[in-house]
Amino acid sequence: MSGRYRLTPKAADDLKAINDYTARQWGNEQRRKYLGELRHRFRWLAEQPLLGRARPELRDNCYSYPQGEHLIFYAIRSPDIEILSVIHNRSLPDFLRR
Repeated sequence: MSGRYRLTPKAADDLKAINDYTARQWGNEQRRKYLGELRHRFRWLAEQPLLGRARPELRDNCYSYPQGEHLIFYAIRSPDIEILSVIHNRSLPDFLRR
């Protein structure tokens, strides 16, 4: 795959909330580190999208992959992936947990 990803408006909102919360709770250094790790994972998933867990119970062509305290939901849109949402583990219903 291309190694490229696109964010949906929902995913962009999720990242903004993660950015704001992490900066407030843990400071700017941790905010930069954690968001960098998320973006690195997005690129990695774009290179190897089938390594995520298929989520047919949610919708066709939906996958998830854990990163830190969050679960990344994405769809394969060849040659890229589309990041659908990034949800904190505490916010997930039981059936979506790792």
